[in-house]
Amino acid sequence: MLFEDNVVFNGDDCLTINSPARNIHFRNTYCNGGHGLSIGSLGKGGDVADVADVLYVVHVLVGYRH
Repeated sequence: MLFEDNVVFNGDDCLTINSPARNIHFRNTYCNGGHGLSIGSLGKGGDVADVADVLYVVHVLVGYRH
């Protein structure tokens, strides 16, 4: 899945990925006021997480909080 040339103003994650997920490409994006990338709930409750092939390239990250 390709996410490209976006502008995100949300005060939270610019992109959140949960299991299962594969072939995620997130690039050329302006993120303002967020956390950037979250890969969350992996292995929750002892489950085996399944996330692979994630490409995260952001040209502008403003007001980043972690």
